[in-house]
Amino acid sequence: ELWTGKQLFSVLVRPNAFTKVYLNLGVREKICTKKCALTVEDKTSEAVHDAMCPNDGFVYFRNSELLSGQVGKKTLGNGNNEGMFSVLIRDYNSHAAASCMNRLAKFSARFIGNHGFSIGVDDVQPGESLNEKKGKTIGEGYQECHELIAQYSKGALKPQPGCSRAQTLEARISGVLNKLRDTAGDHCMSTLHWRNSPLIMSQCGSKGSPINISQMVVCVGQQSVGGRRAPNGFIDRTLPHFPINSKTPAV
Repeated sequence: ELWTGKQLFSVLVRPNAFTKVYLNLGVREKICTKKCALTVEDKTSEAVHDAMCPNDGFVYFRNSELLSGQVGKKTLGNGNNEGMFSVLIRDYNSHAAASCMNRLAKFSARFIGNHGFSIGVDDVQPGESLNEKKGKTIGEGYQECHELIAQYSKGALKPQPGCSRAQTLEARISGVLNKLRDTAGDHCMSTLHWRNSPLIMSQCGSKGSPINISQMVVCVGQQSVGGRRAPNGFIDRTLPHFPINSKTPAV
């Protein structure tokens, strides 16, 4: 009960007192935010300031001890010079980096083999509060799109520079629908549990992004083809079950 994941990473880097490897680095992971929970008087110490990230997104090693942060893809390498293995090669030698990599690979394989890591339907099932927010957000967006279509039908829609009224309408509707997807995605990311499997994969950098998660949980959103909505595949409509010359968001 006295052991944490941070202590385990410290042991993986320096397993015993005979290993003379003292790793020092600070890396901002994907979940690192500038909104710190506390106010630090010494603004010159950037590492101390970032280490107070409320998401625990700043990885800080001091003499091979992991003091803060959740180790992810950016810390372990990802081809940059600030990664853990790159620093080990730079400050020590390739043997130190290879030994640490070997210990980490064995530990990860055994942990996944014993505990597993899977994704089920429950991980992408939205809750009641998220469904309410989604319905409200989509309703407001659809109402704005219908108002734009009404202005276009009356000839009151002011065209954008270099565009016709029809092109302006498509651009305005695409902008509204893309904003709907982003807003719904923000609601989704704020309501997911921290142990949600797709969320863990996205945050650690192994696979996926917040947009992929929001599309699985909330809504797929407007799909763009060549920077605009889907072109007409049939006579004056995208699919045969849509009315001719329809401009609604569903199209």
